[in-house]
Amino acid sequence: MYPRLTRRIQALLIDSLILSLIFILSVALVSYLNLESELANVAIAFLPTILVEPLLVSIRGGTIGHYFLGLRVRRTSSDHKLNIFVAIFRTIVKAIFGTISLVSVLTTKKHQAIHDLISNSLVVLNDANSLPCYDVQSERVLDYDTYNYPSALRRLLFIFIYFILFFVSIGFMFFFLLSNSCIEYSDCSSIDSIVYVCISIYFWIGVFIIPALGWLSRLYGSRKVRRIKES
Repeated sequence: MYPRLTRRIQALLIDSLILSLIFILSVALVSYLNLESELANVAIAFLPTILVEPLLVSIRGGTIGHYFLGLRVRRTSSDHKLNIFVAIFRTIVKAIFGTISLVSVLTTKKHQAIHDLISNSLVVLNDANSLPCYDVQSERVLDYDTYNYPSALRRLLFIFIYFILFFVSIGFMFFFLLSNSCIEYSDCSSIDSIVYVCISIYFWIGVFIIPALGWLSRLYGSRKVRRIKES
């Protein structure tokens, strides 16, 4: 069984806080040691932050955030943990895509993020029986017996079209809702700050919702159609 996206985001936030703390401590250690070797300073400052996640994933089957949220990472093909090389590769892909990687959790059959898909891994629940039913996800399956679905190409095309309209709407928001002094000189009032936060929330909602609705055939222009039962 698979976790909801919100549970994975919570785990990500916990891990982000822990990694930030590790990085701060590593930089402090560099200052304390005051080594002459620049390479050694860089290694001490960055390697702990870079390696802690893949080490935990390969040894313990998940990060500290995963542990607290009842999650674990395993291979797609078996229930085994990832080896260290795959775990490092997964972490690199995750760092490259950032939060955007989680968008595909809302569209893929096994609720996989982009870094899960590329590294052939899954994030699953440790104990689904201990959680309420709304917090447990099964495999996502399209109901082909009840509905006719548009082709994958059509769905992708309309996702692209909606994204264009979405980013145009963001441009209009910036132009009409923010003051000129904020746009041109970064001299923003408290109202501008509130508007900026609202636009940011709107942006992240759109980034996740548009691909999810599009791939599940729920966008106008590319919606699933109920099959007509033959009498």
